[in-house]
Amino acid sequence: MSTDSNAAIPGAADSQVLRLLLEIGRYFNSSLEFPEVVKMVMDKVIEVLKAERGCLFLLNELGEPRIVGVRGIDKTAIENEDFSFSRSLVRQVIDTREPILSSNAMGDTRFSAIKTVTMNNIRSIMAVPILFQDQVRGLIYVDNRLRAGIFREENLELLSAIAIQAAGAIENARLYNMKKEIILVLANAIEAKDEYTRGHVERVCSYCLAIARELAMPPEDIRDLEVCSFLHDVGKIGVPDAVLQKPGKLDTDERVKMERHAEMGEHLVQPIDVPLRIKKSIRQHQERWDGGGYPDGLQGESIHLFARIISVADTWDAMTSDRPYRKALPREVAVAELRKNAGSQLDPTVVEAFLRAIERGEESAPVKVSLGF
Repeated sequence: MSTDSNAAIPGAADSQVLRLLLEIGRYFNSSLEFPEVVKMVMDKVIEVLKAERGCLFLLNELGEPRIVGVRGIDKTAIENEDFSFSRSLVRQVIDTREPILSSNAMGDTRFSAIKTVTMNNIRSIMAVPILFQDQVRGLIYVDNRLRAGIFREENLELLSAIAIQAAGAIENARLYNMKKEIILVLANAIEAKDEYTRGHVERVCSYCLAIARELAMPPEDIRDLEVCSFLHDVGKIGVPDAVLQKPGKLDTDERVKMERHAEMGEHLVQPIDVPLRIKKSIRQHQERWDGGGYPDGLQGESIHLFARIISVADTWDAMTSDRPYRKALPREVAVAELRKNAGSQLDPTVVEAFLRAIERGEESAPVKVSLGF
């Protein structure tokens, strides 16, 4: 008996499917960006099942299905062509939580009267629910025309297994997107409070990313640094407006109130589900390399790298932006000041990385904040 055929090896087919699903799971979870996850799911469904067309539906806050991803169908044309069978089919899958398979849609009484089935020569249809923590979150629909072959029970089982993998990835991306929205709200609240620093957060974020690229930081570190830089000044929400917007030099009492913003920022982000290093670096972003900063007087590499990067970016933006009490410094003066403060206020390695980046003009590149999701 030949051993070349998987059918001759007990469990070989199951083993292949398991490996495929593990690969798909890793693929789906390689991104937290919601549109990218949706694209991954649709691409993989079409590829693995050799389907011609497909739709990914997710339920909105009212429990109504909405299309978030399509393949082989013009999304804008879905409402124009007779796609009503999809809406009824979607409702059935959502309500019954059961998948649907038709191996001969044109001869199937559930679909044969539907104009789009006959017009498009739809031969075979599958739809499976997307379940997460025993709740229906949406469904995946695919179909094939005459020339593309017929879906069978094993295809339906595979699509159901893919939907399980997709459910976790979609939920992770959704929660991360919610986190991003919370972060944006907090960052916008800071800027609304202080008109003189409007745009400061985006600029600092852009400078931090330029430094991170120069230091060849891994993608997950860059993502967290981006979030951290966006939130670094969130504690200023708790600083009185009279102090925050004072045009002149702060007195001792006012400076104490201003310096509380680092600790306040850490306190404000505690309830947000972000990595501990982000919270720690928000607290530390006013520390100095020589130990003369606040709130804890940390020194050197005991200060988290994120905080050291933000400190350089923050300093550069403070020098190169107009303030109510002075105009922006010329570029060459700001560069000289950075060099002067390297090794005292600022981490010299980070300063050099930033100077290399601005020599190439990266600090003036258009800001496109993604929050790394």
